Amino acid sequence: MPDLSVIIPTYNNRETLRRTLDAVAGQDLAPERYEVVVLDDGSTDGTEEMVAAYTAPVELFYHWQPNAGRAAARNAGSRLARGRILFYLDSDIIARPDLLSRHLQYYEGR
Repeated sequence: MPDLSVIIPTYNNRETLRRTLDAVAGQDLAPERYEVVVLDDGSTDGTEEMVAAYTAPVELFYHWQPNAGRAAARNAGSRLARGRILFYLDSDIIARPDLLSRHLQYYEGR
């Protein structure tokens, strides 16, 4: 079980999502310590095909649902996540390489 699940809700944001995934895949946290859950909230722009072809050193899960809004997408992503800590990241955020390790460090110190 991973320590951290990165949940990324998205809607018709394929190219920006690709850059977000690149940043998440390039984290300084060991890949076995986290997973990425992309929750597609009804995209029609080829997001599914892009994610299916995407290769990353970290486990990447994709789920499509009919458009129900950002909150519903986050909740659905939460249900699919396996990590003990949930980390929500919008699909247009380009994370610094130490974002996840610093976030996890906070919880490990408690």
